[in-house]
Amino acid sequence: MATPRTPVDLLMPLGSVLDHLLDAADAGEALDAFLFAAAAVQVLEDQTHRDRLWLQRATGYFSGLEGATGRLGAVTGRLARAAFALDERLPAQRRLQTPAATLAAVRDHWASVLAEVDPPEVGRGPADALLRASVERLADVPATVRSQLVRLPSSFRSFDQHPRDMRALAAAFDRRVSDPGRAVVVVGLRTSGSYLAPLLAAELRRVGYGDVVPMTIRPGHPLHRDEAAMLTRLVPRAGLVAVVDDPPTTGGSIEATIRSIEGLGIDGAAIVPCFSVFDDAEIDRRAVDRLAAWQPIVLPFSDWDIHERMTPERVAAAVHRLTGVPIDLGPREPIDHRRREHLASLYPVLGSVDRFVVAEGVGLGWFGRHAAAVTERIAGHALEPIGFDDGILLAWVDGRPIAARPAPATVAGYAETRRRAVPADTDRAGALHGRQAVWEVAANIVGESLGRLGPFLRPAAIDGVVQRLLHLETPSVIDGRAGDGWLETADGIRKRETSEGAFSHRDLWCYDATFDIVPFTATAKAEEAAAYRAAWAAERQAEISPERWMLLELVHLWDQRRDGKLERAQLWRHQARAVHLAFGARWLPKGAATGWPLAALDLDGVLECTVAGFAAPTTAGVTALATLVAHDYRPVVCTGRSVGEVIDRCVAYGLAGGVAEYGSAVVVTETERLVSLVEPGEQAQLDELRRALVEQGWRLDGGFTYAVRAWRTGGSGLRGGTETEIAAALAGRPGVVAVRGEGQTDFIAAGVDKGRGLARLQELLQVDGELPPIAFAMGDTAADLPMLDLAEVGRAPANASPGLDARIARTRGAYQLGVLEAVHELVGHHRGECVHCRPAGLSADVARLQAALSVFEGGAKGAPRRLAGLLRR
Repeated sequence: MATPRTPVDLLMPLGSVLDHLLDAADAGEALDAFLFAAAAVQVLEDQTHRDRLWLQRATGYFSGLEGATGRLGAVTGRLARAAFALDERLPAQRRLQTPAATLAAVRDHWASVLAEVDPPEVGRGPADALLRASVERLADVPATVRSQLVRLPSSFRSFDQHPRDMRALAAAFDRRVSDPGRAVVVVGLRTSGSYLAPLLAAELRRVGYGDVVPMTIRPGHPLHRDEAAMLTRLVPRAGLVAVVDDPPTTGGSIEATIRSIEGLGIDGAAIVPCFSVFDDAEIDRRAVDRLAAWQPIVLPFSDWDIHERMTPERVAAAVHRLTGVPIDLGPREPIDHRRREHLASLYPVLGSVDRFVVAEGVGLGWFGRHAAAVTERIAGHALEPIGFDDGILLAWVDGRPIAARPAPATVAGYAETRRRAVPADTDRAGALHGRQAVWEVAANIVGESLGRLGPFLRPAAIDGVVQRLLHLETPSVIDGRAGDGWLETADGIRKRETSEGAFSHRDLWCYDATFDIVPFTATAKAEEAAAYRAAWAAERQAEISPERWMLLELVHLWDQRRDGKLERAQLWRHQARAVHLAFGARWLPKGAATGWPLAALDLDGVLECTVAGFAAPTTAGVTALATLVAHDYRPVVCTGRSVGEVIDRCVAYGLAGGVAEYGSAVVVTETERLVSLVEPGEQAQLDELRRALVEQGWRLDGGFTYAVRAWRTGGSGLRGGTETEIAAALAGRPGVVAVRGEGQTDFIAAGVDKGRGLARLQELLQVDGELPPIAFAMGDTAADLPMLDLAEVGRAPANASPGLDARIARTRGAYQLGVLEAVHELVGHHRGECVHCRPAGLSADVARLQAALSVFEGGAKGAPRRLAGLLRR
């Protein structure tokens, strides 16, 4: 039996999908023919329902805001509907509707074949005469449409759903309705609905429902007139609407679709949501409860067909088919099953001392064969493959495998082997807009630095810069989830799942092999992260630019937060570190710890500002640091931030050390020394305070050890707590005082302050008994006064709080511009006006990226001018 070509790059354009569809149909391969036909229909239906002016996207953005800005959502919503109605009448759009309808008939034909053959992987059917006619009609479709990339269905690519699951839903539907004479429109939510709706419709016809029509809707997008008419014709005929989608996380998309159908005048009692759920009780209950008014038909995970396909008997039979060797397998042992992921299991081979079979779902048809093809190409890094059977990839393993964290050389070797073995013709992620490609998520994160106008200014100001900085000469099909699935076996460290993340329901489209390294660097300690970076550079025999590392790490961290693996405070700390490392590599590549006089700088509101939600440097801030270093000053930081954050800054900039947590601890970089200035009794009170604050409903920043950073999320509405709440927290703790901040309250030992911390750091940095002078210091709050009093020159930026002593001179400029102004006064000239501080050149795109992150480096004043300059670039 002929087998269609196996695509290695699943993110295919419509033209390639049609080629594969012809191959599958000629071979009579029912499953692949259906999958390719459904993919082609999805592309065309999305093209005939385009949001050309992004008005629907703007409607969603404005609707989530408050006040007058939020009311713009109603205006853009009306404009979006008008634009869609006009677009529907355009000749170019009408020309696509006929081939789309013809291909839908082809898809439905193969869905009917699948309803009759079992198992679908070996099911055959006659070639469809409609198919070639429909492809011929696509010959005059514009090249821009034929180049549109397919959207992959979570159902059959990332999840272990199967056509037999639609058979189970159809049976449940029939038990509920028990009236085959009623007409049914099966509405699938694109993209998975493009596959599930035709299959559910075919199964309903198989059990006797004669008038069944599948159609698809993309949630939030309007319907064409003929689509609305298809639904409204049910009203006088007492018909039903079955709404089908892959397992929901919240049920929001299904609910929105049902509401839009009800808006056509269809009674909610005639609408039946049909979907499968995973075994996550919280998510399942949330979705089912949300849709309870429509009495959904739900297929629980325990009833999915994947469990039948992964019994020891079925797996042993599959191994026999693939190898010709009969075996018996022992009881199934689950492997690392994560929420909303493929199932994987381990089976001992009976009669063997230490031989096992690993079986894991990888997707159906060409989606699953892709996984098999990738595994075969990276032999030596993956488990020993047996083959692919009915959505399951099988592999041998010697010795009971255990989870492992691979060494830097192992990860780098794996990523480089993939890069060479699974090349891609082009970086197709760069053509994706609105689909959370890595470049687009990175641009969104950077775009937050532009303020509330970021979503609208980002395409002009940032997108092109980010795309060029992430441009690839040698794109490849990456792992996409390289941080997971490593096993230690008798043969060494091996990767179990090798194709889960590259084309995933979680998006993050990317063809850059470096993205497979960042899971090991983005949250690791500095030395460990540096080891993985160095191993990758050695394997590639090329340096990766600091900006590429930064952008890729920002995206990985965003994904970790999305998945609930990082608290917000952790996210912001690690994102800040990624930006610091990139700025430091460009401005202070040789470090800053060689000068003699100390220059102490506060962080928040002084050396750094809030960028994209986290504290990060700006061009003016790092220029000030570089100028100090060039003139033989030794910068140190003196801040209320945690020890870990101070270490991050010291590593990124090569600083000699720093004072953390308002003087509670001191860090010396060269000797890796950490000194606490908190007395034991005070530390005991702080530790007890932590427990009490949690009991009282406060949230804590887990990065603080020698002080307590806390905030509230309810009650008074003040994140830092009211005076009464703070006083209650301090009651009975004379060794603790409170420092109010923006959005939090810091509790510190009464016996520490930044001045004492700086003096202790000065002692630790002495050479041959000589203390380095504290020549310069800069801060912006009353907590900085003890530090400023120690310095020969103490300055404050214009934004300094009113509580700062009036004797501390303020600069004309605010924030980082004020710091740069004070540093220029200290050295007697502007940066670059002497041979010592002449800056190295930056490429245009690196300069633009840094400028985007620095729009608010002088505060709101001047930001419009800096933003206009960025747009002019």
